[in-house]
Amino acid sequence: MLLLSLQPTALVIELPGPTADVLGTVEVSASASGAKSVSEKESKKESAKESAKDSATKTATKTATKIDIISISGIRTYKQKGQLRLVTVSSTGVPGYPAPAAAALWAWFDPRMAVMPQEVVYSVDTTPQDFKKEGDEEMTTAQDTASKVAVEYVKNHAQELGLSDSASSISALSSAKIQLHIDDIGGPSAGMMYTLGIIAKLTPADETGGQKIAGTGTIEKDGTVGRIGGIQLKMLGAQRDGARYFLAPEGNCDEVVGHIPPGLEVYSVKTIDDAYAAVKAIGSGQVSGLTRCAVK
Repeated sequence: MLLLSLQPTALVIELPGPTADVLGTVEVSASASGAKSVSEKESKKESAKESAKDSATKTATKTATKIDIISISGIRTYKQKGQLRLVTVSSTGVPGYPAPAAAALWAWFDPRMAVMPQEVVYSVDTTPQDFKKEGDEEMTTAQDTASKVAVEYVKNHAQELGLSDSASSISALSSAKIQLHIDDIGGPSAGMMYTLGIIAKLTPADETGGQKIAGTGTIEKDGTVGRIGGIQLKMLGAQRDGARYFLAPEGNCDEVVGHIPPGLEVYSVKTIDDAYAAVKAIGSGQVSGLTRCAVK
């Protein structure tokens, strides 16, 4: 019986993963060789179906240091009192990490978990190396796009954001160096939250107003916020980690309605303009005009 329970299955088990405040810091563990520890990996398949894997890189000797998740140099940045939390989904059953039968059986009866065939998440011939590479490439693209969209947004709204629109200020913004330090998460779904975080750090207003705001969504070059996978689990993760508000892509509203955890206020957004306006409204306590997901 024990041996049967440990047999690998062709299933993927998903559960709420870690969340992280993009306005905060991340602890980077490094071995003597400089290798970073990896705690979670998230990947996308088809309609932004994502999964993440927990895999610690064990080293004999480690040192740790804290760095800003969003680091900006070459221009003045500003602090926020609140939080903008990205959310993730953790998975077992992804390439290289098969889900044992006992875990799959347990997950079937746990409402905070999801079980699905492997082919729903990735091609059955995907190798662990390909899986990791795809997730890394998706995250790199998401970070690059987030930086460009955020800078363009601030340039186009400099005056209303309380910034000087002088040629020197615009030039400084164009040449600012933006780095995102959260290498242990893959996939594109944090794009919107990265964009919001960069905008918040570049503007003097305290948009968050001390609130804990979570959210998810891809970000396109034109500022469109795209549909992602695993949103029901991501809302649970946000609630677990203390977020009161959640920004969801409009394209995910069909999965949001009827599945919002108690105490979590969820608003739908189509673009980065919508998302930034929602953050400001939440921070100022003026949420009556925000859009909620509705059954169509």
